[in-house]
Amino acid sequence: MSFQVAVDGPAGSGKSSVSKLIAKKYGFTYLDTGAMYRACAYIRTSFADDDISFIKILENTDMRFEPSPSGQRMFINIAGKETEVTDIIRTPEITAKVGEISAMPDVRRLMTAKQQELAERGEVIMEGRDIGTVVMPEADVKFFFTASPTERARRRQAEWQTKGVEVPLEQLENDILKRDEMDSSRTEAPLKKADDALELDTTGLTIDEVISIMSAEIERKRKA
Repeated sequence: MSFQVAVDGPAGSGKSSVSKLIAKKYGFTYLDTGAMYRACAYIRTSFADDDISFIKILENTDMRFEPSPSGQRMFINIAGKETEVTDIIRTPEITAKVGEISAMPDVRRLMTAKQQELAERGEVIMEGRDIGTVVMPEADVKFFFTASPTERARRRQAEWQTKGVEVPLEQLENDILKRDEMDSSRTEAPLKKADDALELDTTGLTIDEVISIMSAEIERKRKA
């Protein structure tokens, strides 16, 4: 059985946290495309001397996910050597580079192909920035998350604090606004709401409230 849920939105809008919970509730496979682009940024900084060699390495890199109590573990396989990158792709250093790397047309082409292949494997909920418009334009249900920049920065700050890292709120908000500009203005698959997506401003909503809204829409579409 195939059923596809697309969740798009900018950084810190809450899409990852909620998508994991929706996946658990319905038994969907959860796919975090943001992690794939973060892995690309890690590969560029750790294994490639220039953009040409980077793309060649990326073309021959396998990426896979495993479920875990925290949501998902990610692994990359380069030249037969598999490495878990779950934590390292979430560091501030990689976060600072992912916007630039994800805007590269060849990177988006390669990742879109990988994501579309993964999307065909049964019932999935996939979250990112171009899922409903590019990766899964025929998805059964589409959501587009938004939230105020300040609220998104607060969420990121809380996330870093759980890892023992202190980052000033102003810096996080500036980083988020910069990433928004990069994502929305890039020529290749820019961040934008699909015409048939349900938009959710999560600024004043609890996680339970967001899940309730999404569940109602998913169940309505599954019965249609």
